[in-house]
Amino acid sequence: MQNLQEFLHRCVGIFTQTYKADWFESRTSTACSPVSDRRSCYSCRTMNRNSISTDEELRQGDYLLSENGNYKAIFQHDGNFVIYTWRPTWASDTCGKNPFRILLQQDTNLVMYTKEDHPVWASGTFSNQHTTRMRLTLTNEGQLVLDNNGKKIWSAGEK
Repeated sequence: MQNLQEFLHRCVGIFTQTYKADWFESRTSTACSPVSDRRSCYSCRTMNRNSISTDEELRQGDYLLSENGNYKAIFQHDGNFVIYTWRPTWASDTCGKNPFRILLQQDTNLVMYTKEDHPVWASGTFSNQHTTRMRLTLTNEGQLVLDNNGKKIWSAGEK
């Protein structure tokens, strides 16, 4: 229990010292799996930021962290993109669809792709007007917000 707790705190960083093992084992949340595997931290990349911009991507194990540190949006190894506080608050429901990366495209769409570049999920914000001023931000209120040059065009999660 202690080793798993330390791993989750260091690598995933969503649990506090009062973490309960029964919550981890239960799968009653909206997420497919709160944490998809128990790999060591070599598989986690540090993303000490709260946003990505046009043409940037997240890969499995990457996450965005709200500026206040209360929320984390994690692209899990099971393929689900999940916002957490002490519990999951939103999930992409892409568990098992084998997404490999999440790309913020110039066509204003946020898209999950497999290794073979097949789309498995999208924000549905496609536009014919391409831009390089897109940003996906995890806010201090727990929302993923997609904006085009400062104008909000999509959001998910808590408000």
